[in-house]
Amino acid sequence: MVLPGSRRRLAPEVAGPGGGRPGRQTRSLRFSATENAMSRRRKKKLPREPLALRVDDLSHDGRGVATHADKRVFVRGALPGERVRVRVTGSRRRYDEGETLEVIEASPHRIPPRCPHFGVCGGCSLQRLDPAQQIAAKHNTLQQNLVRIGKVEPDVLWEPLSGPQWGYRRKARLSVRYVRAKKRVLVGFRETYGRFVADMQEFEVKISSLPLPVVNVAPWEPVVSEAHPEIAVTLGDLDAAMDQFACFVGGQGRVPVRWIGENRTFTVRPQRPLGPGRHRINCTVPGKDGRFYWYSHPWFVQAP
Repeated sequence: MVLPGSRRRLAPEVAGPGGGRPGRQTRSLRFSATENAMSRRRKKKLPREPLALRVDDLSHDGRGVATHADKRVFVRGALPGERVRVRVTGSRRRYDEGETLEVIEASPHRIPPRCPHFGVCGGCSLQRLDPAQQIAAKHNTLQQNLVRIGKVEPDVLWEPLSGPQWGYRRKARLSVRYVRAKKRVLVGFRETYGRFVADMQEFEVKISSLPLPVVNVAPWEPVVSEAHPEIAVTLGDLDAAMDQFACFVGGQGRVPVRWIGENRTFTVRPQRPLGPGRHRINCTVPGKDGRFYWYSHPWFVQAP
């Protein structure tokens, strides 16, 4: 028999002589609140004293990876090759989690973060690492995932592509919240610890781009019925490297751009038919100051 709220199966207990009416078995159930509490999963006690660990790897999310008592420890704020003092913040069956309290021996690749919000904002995790080493770490993560998850080992790996170290993102998903205590609206990424919106004034990595000065788009209506929709976009004054102007359709890559007149209007369309659903075309060009201009146009293709 299983009691409500408990998964323990209790064996029936037959009453002895005189414990019930003759010829009939009486079952009594004994339930102990203490035993039920003991059956619940106990929380593991975390070490009170900090641990001194040697970091030997970097996880995919930018945390240092160390080993303690034959168990992996993911350490926020630590880099490979460093010896750090760590406070354990969580424990799982196969791994522990912690945060860096002190860097005892720093990596030669550790650099000061450029963004003033780094550490509080959860948008970035590797600004403390030299940019070249960031690329090497991501390259290594790709190799590990191919072997561990994909069960394949490539014969040849191309050299990683690289671009500007700052301002390389052209879009970002931000949180917006009115904070009563500050009496204003905050726009930014979530904080590293918790669900609060980070109080940010700038985005060094994520957003350092400008919108293309679009004067007109025809047709503007994003809902279309044809599989090869075409738009004509007219631009205003723009100081950019127009020979590097490019447009990309999601799932198709770069598509041809046809200019009309004095490089003020261009037309663009997907090369392959678009299926029913949502699609997007993005156009971009580098400015003379190193920042990128961009324009994004959605298409919602109706089902036939």
